Amino acid sequence: MVVTVLDDWEGRWRAAPALSRLQAAGAEVRIVGEERAWAALLPEVAGAEVLVLNRERTRIDAARLGELPRLRMIAQTGTGVPHLDLPALRARGIPVGHRPTGHRAAPYASAPPATSRKKASRCAK
Repeated sequence: MVVTVLDDWEGRWRAAPALSRLQAAGAEVRIVGEERAWAALLPEVAGAEVLVLNRERTRIDAARLGELPRLRMIAQTGTGVPHLDLPALRARGIPVGHRPTGHRAAPYASAPPATSRKKASRCAK
């Protein structure tokens, strides 16, 4: 599984316990710390199966989804998703995990719950 973390401007992902857990599970984790234009990001994200987006810094719309053929899931660290084309993600069956009320709530997915759980379990393998 290829997990690409975008917009880690503060460098927190490199020291996060989640990073070592993902790597121990066999994931290849790519971390992009600096802000880049989409064309410059594309070589880093094109093979991603999971994108981890920090806050609302990177827009993912239908056109960009077309450039991400292997994408199976998006994890979002922020509370809002105005930068995501949710109908396009639903059409592709790509769940979005985020915390709609901040750190107090568990992440939920934008796709139907049964689909989200199946996709998430496949992505974790």
